[in-house]
Amino acid sequence: MIGISISFYALQTNYFNTEILQTYALYRHLAFFLNEQLQILPT
Repeated sequence: MIGISISFYALQTNYFNTEILQTYALYRHLAFFLNEQLQILPT
């Protein structure tokens, strides 16, 4: 019973980490895109 709950917790944590990594990658991509756009604008 303990092994089942531990593996379930590991699956939840892995899913949670994947969500964070995907969100982080998306924000990083957006920040990079915005930075490129700002560099194009005349200062």
